[in-house]
Amino acid sequence: MDQKNEALALHFKYCALIAVLLLIAIATERWSTSKDFTTYLSNAATMTSLLLGVVAIFYSFISNDGMSRSLGSINSVSNEIREIRTDIKGFVDQTKDSTKVAEANNKIVHEASAELSGTMVSLNETLQEISTQNELLRSLVSALPTRIDQLETKFEDVAKAIGEKPRSLTEITSTSDLTVKAVESFLNRASYNQNLFSIACVLSARTKKPLDISAFCKAIEWNGPVTINGFLSGMHAVQLCSRIAIVGQDKVFSIRSAHPELMAQAQTYFKDFIVQIFKDKPDDRAKWIGKIAAVEALFATE
Repeated sequence: MDQKNEALALHFKYCALIAVLLLIAIATERWSTSKDFTTYLSNAATMTSLLLGVVAIFYSFISNDGMSRSLGSINSVSNEIREIRTDIKGFVDQTKDSTKVAEANNKIVHEASAELSGTMVSLNETLQEISTQNELLRSLVSALPTRIDQLETKFEDVAKAIGEKPRSLTEITSTSDLTVKAVESFLNRASYNQNLFSIACVLSARTKKPLDISAFCKAIEWNGPVTINGFLSGMHAVQLCSRIAIVGQDKVFSIRSAHPELMAQAQTYFKDFIVQIFKDKPDDRAKWIGKIAAVEALFATE
């Protein structure tokens, strides 16, 4: 469709050109024989020149006016560009300063990170050393009661060898001078499981049955044989009870005697305490009463 329109427009142009040429030819043929033809032609050329001159003047005026406006706009734009360039230069300078500050901050952060990494490594090594020392201390503390028992056994063997009546280290040092108030303070400050163990010591001394710490921990569902072993050594040291390790058995002791006030108060004190403290919590009360029963069952007489 576009090609047809272009071809049609081209034909109209040809026709118009031919018509103009025909008009020129007809005009030339008609007026060239006239004696005033040259005058007419000269006048027409003069008028045409004048008309074209006026058109040129108006065109120049309009063009110069537009050009002055354009130059004014260009000048304004140039000034604005100059101001923007100044602003951009300021922004570039600020960006450079910010970049330098950021580089300095990155360097400080990197140094701080390196120092922190070194500190963490040192702290980790320190923690490992502390853990090693704790393990060593734990092993020494757990072995201390056994060594005391061995020392007491050796002492009794020496006493037997020289014909003396064997006595415990506690008996040699001094007799028990703990008051009733001291025993009550001991029961008040002891934990629930330690109170249960005090009951076990009393029952063992009363029934003359050996006290097996592993069996006791299993009965009350508590994994703390090392702690209980140290607690028994403390009771022995302050003369709340007198115990002897049974040779060949781990953490099994014979409780030869207990403090009279401990014998009298241990069971009743803890039972009354459980009933009072768990007055509004029947489930907890039943749990601890069941543990007391489990400890008593370890020393029940057949």
